[in-house]
Amino acid sequence: MITKAFEIDQKAKGILKSLFPNNWLIREHIPDFHVDYLIETPIENEPSGKNFAVQLKGREKINVNKGIISYQIATKHLRYYIRFEIPIYLILVNVEKKIGYWLFFQKYIKESINESVLNKQKTITLKIPVKNEIRKIEEFLNEINQAHKYIKDLFPSSPGPAIAKQLSDWNKLDPRFKVVINADQDTIAYNLTAKESIRLNFLVYEPHADKFRNLLRDSIDKGEKFSFDRNDIQVSGSNLIEELWNLYKPGDVNFKLYPEVKSSLFIYPFDYPEKSISNINGKLAIGRKQFRFSGTMDDGLINVVVVIIPNFEENSIHTNLTIDIYFNKWTGKSIHLLPHYNQIFEFFNKLNNNCDMGYNIQIEGNKYIGNKDFKIKNGGFPKEAIVIFLNYIKKIKYISEKSGIDIYFTKIEDFDIHLYGIIDPIYDILTIGKFQKKFLGYEISIKKDSFGKKLPIENILNSALTFKSHNWIVRILDKDINLGETEFTISNCVVEFDKKTEFFRIMGSENSELLIRKI
Repeated sequence: MITKAFEIDQKAKGILKSLFPNNWLIREHIPDFHVDYLIETPIENEPSGKNFAVQLKGREKINVNKGIISYQIATKHLRYYIRFEIPIYLILVNVEKKIGYWLFFQKYIKESINESVLNKQKTITLKIPVKNEIRKIEEFLNEINQAHKYIKDLFPSSPGPAIAKQLSDWNKLDPRFKVVINADQDTIAYNLTAKESIRLNFLVYEPHADKFRNLLRDSIDKGEKFSFDRNDIQVSGSNLIEELWNLYKPGDVNFKLYPEVKSSLFIYPFDYPEKSISNINGKLAIGRKQFRFSGTMDDGLINVVVVIIPNFEENSIHTNLTIDIYFNKWTGKSIHLLPHYNQIFEFFNKLNNNCDMGYNIQIEGNKYIGNKDFKIKNGGFPKEAIVIFLNYIKKIKYISEKSGIDIYFTKIEDFDIHLYGIIDPIYDILTIGKFQKKFLGYEISIKKDSFGKKLPIENILNSALTFKSHNWIVRILDKDINLGETEFTISNCVVEFDKKTEFFRIMGSENSELLIRKI
């Protein structure tokens, strides 16, 4: 027997298909438990893989009250729909007027139904605005696209939406905290900032109580964070803290009692404040007994740590300063475009033999701590080695300019005694036309191709020898430079030929002398 309900259902199916374009792929969902259709919308008349689901309901008449259509549904259906990871719509069809109205289930459930109602009641009445009539297909298609974005945020697979959803959940657990999530490929960190005074209770298990007490005291005195194994501590006083504690129990937890302040550091040779290194940004940790600034240049070339320990009884300050320079940050850059080279060269060149330095720390442009009445003395700082290295960079820049060949910084390890031995004579030849040196232990290398043929000199101690090179080729870092016709005069030197590298090595001994001049 064909019932009235069956007839209405068949009419609703036909109307549904008439509401959508012919190129939409409408597939019946079999078996049709709570879902009747999966519909795929095309892109440029090709299948897109983007589907939405439809629960279809037909009615002979639909009552509208103040612009709202009421529709009763079992809450078990809604609990099923909220788990769907594609948009699912209720489409209610008036079979007499051949019009349909839509309701986006997941958004309605999340934003209009209380969770306790959803879990406790057996049925609920949905409110569908009559403005949700399917009229212009472009408007409905736009609604579907928005629904896909909503589902993506509801069930995030990419880090951004996943973090945003988790952030929202954490903030609801304890509104007294502001939660910020920092994540990268390997780690996720939660930064909690209290909006008000909050009492938390930490129970430290024996035998770790003394260790925790000492770390806590150091943190108060120095303003620095400390870490402790989470398994050795129990915390209470906040649902959010307890949730995070239990969820991420393995590993360490970091404690920081005082906030770190964003600040910037200026360091300079004591008598030359205008030669400062001034673009070091970092944070200032303020403790009861010391201050500690830690910062870096924006490109990581220089890291600086300043520890300031005031002695209020003696009205004095003890300061420790550590500078780490990572010259390999220059690797691959043109010798003419090394970031901060001039700034660093001027700074170290003006340091005196004691390496006396001045400094000041600024917060938001205002001087906070400075060295008005004292100096920093850092014994053992390799100032001379750094100045020698930077001077050789200066010479390489000059050689590059004169030869017209752009030289690129390779790595700090390449700046050995062999390279220095090449740079000095080239620089002198280009500036004064000759290089003359008496030396002991000095070494210079000359490429075999510079002579056009192999010299008859191998492992010989020469009392005096003069020879000419029509094309003296030298290699500096990554480039060969041809210095043209050159005359060499050597005495009391050992000349060896390295068959592997095809370089002649001229090594100085006692009373050795080397003269190289441009012809």
